[in-house]
Amino acid sequence: MEITPLHDEDRQFPDLLLGGWNLRQATQPPRAEGMHVSVIINNMALTAGISTNKPIDADSVMRMTMGFVWEDIVGDYLATFFHQITQIPAERDNIHGTLDAYDTIAHEVHEYKATWKGEDKAIQDAWRWYTQIKAYCLMTNVTSAKLRVLHLCPYPRPRTYKLVFTQQELNENWQAILQHNDYMLNRKPAA
Repeated sequence: MEITPLHDEDRQFPDLLLGGWNLRQATQPPRAEGMHVSVIINNMALTAGISTNKPIDADSVMRMTMGFVWEDIVGDYLATFFHQITQIPAERDNIHGTLDAYDTIAHEVHEYKATWKGEDKAIQDAWRWYTQIKAYCLMTNVTSAKLRVLHLCPYPRPRTYKLVFTQQELNENWQAILQHNDYMLNRKPAA
């Protein structure tokens, strides 16, 4: 057997993925009128200085691909065993979201994430994840969720976390999202 490394293709692959990402974004069906909750949360993080506004590049697409693979494979697989419906659209106050899954027996939101951070760091620094999950809980009128995380470092390790929120936590989170949505739309912030 002869094995030949194809270094030129290796160098081109991230750009090919980026092209695929851009094509995917361009060919998505139009979203419903109103803001998507993830756009609001990302802007909240940017405004608070939690994140930077880096453009999507080949490296970030490579990292995001791991999350999409985890979400698609695990979500589809678990749906067959745990009475889950995947990719559930939700809407409240003209803000939209798409749950990774919803358990129709336990009545809880399921969210799938992949991260390059270690277990302790990822869970401590998961403000975006928690903000998104709380929004999805409020949108579906439940107070609990399961977060299934694939920690990729130091080696791949899946972990499941049960999250239970108070109604007050959900309401306060939603009010922050509504206020930031108003800020983004250049309207007077909600009182």
